[in-house]
Amino acid sequence: VDAARAGEIMVTKQVAVSACGAAKFTEHRRNLLQLTKIDAYCPCDLRWRQHHFVAADFVEDVENRRENLRKFVPPTIAEHLKRGKLKSAMAEMRVLTVLFIHKSDETIDLADWFDEVQRVIDEHRCAILQIIDDDKGVHVVAAVNLFTADRELAVTGIHIAKSLLERQAGCTIGVATGVTFCGVVGNDAAARYDITGWACVRACRLMQHGVAHNMPVVIGDSVVSYSGDASLTTPIGEAFFK
Repeated sequence: VDAARAGEIMVTKQVAVSACGAAKFTEHRRNLLQLTKIDAYCPCDLRWRQHHFVAADFVEDVENRRENLRKFVPPTIAEHLKRGKLKSAMAEMRVLTVLFIHKSDETIDLADWFDEVQRVIDEHRCAILQIIDDDKGVHVVAAVNLFTADRELAVTGIHIAKSLLERQAGCTIGVATGVTFCGVVGNDAAARYDITGWACVRACRLMQHGVAHNMPVVIGDSVVSYSGDASLTTPIGEAFFK
């Protein structure tokens, strides 16, 4: 307004571009343009409506991206990404109960086995981190208290093992509880969100011990030490502490 004199209409270059040829402008001072002519035959309202549609499509696209982010990215990580934080800012140390679940029954179809295991894990609000298929067989790596807080994470780990044992899911399970690094690992070309630490190694070793000695559930002593309320624990049948 301050740049325009009496009878003049001053606009910025962005407005001139948005006019889509519906008007003519001349260069003026302060990096502004002066409106000199409006094309009476150009449907300006239609052009503005088209811009409105473009804006609406952009907003819808952003909402779709946010929805996909909520579906496939953990909530805490999604919040960090929305705020533009670096991957190093996502790293944290958390006390987790880590479960290594081995497919020990070769007669069960892999898809059916995983469906049963995932159902049990979801019932206990536990997160699946990896599905590994190597020369040692098929394994699922899961963690309690990672994306959803759990007051009795050690007890929840025992309950998961109990449920899998009761359903005869064909599993060998190693369970350990401890302080674990949670964050983005790897380089920029091949990075992933993962957990690392002694509890992960311990749970893996316990699972391997169970496979070697035909023990369906092997629970580390760390799980017992992190069980704050013993009354919440339940018998799980045949289990082994190591």
